[in-house]
Amino acid sequence: GLCLLEDNQFNKCKSGIKWMQHAAVGVPCICSRSEPYKMVEDEQTGWLANGIDDENIPEMLQWLDGSREKISEIGNNARFEVEKNHNIEKKYLQWLTTFDRVIRM
Repeated sequence: GLCLLEDNQFNKCKSGIKWMQHAAVGVPCICSRSEPYKMVEDEQTGWLANGIDDENIPEMLQWLDGSREKISEIGNNARFEVEKNHNIEKKYLQWLTTFDRVIRM
């Protein structure tokens, strides 16, 4: 997948949901090195580009075309990251604790 954003204030306020959606089904992404994709570890859970105009993106795509094993590895790593750290079923207790603290204030 491609999750590339221009570097501007509007895009800094976005979430990393596009990466999470791809990662949840094991599809690795090339993402912008920006706030919404700060959870992506370069060459571990995806690839980071220096924005939408990064001149290395064509090289990344060409390299990926011949690297099926690495694509599978990164996709699996990304899926594991989402399941471990971005899964509501595993995080709901943290949310409940936070809401409980707020209510008791």
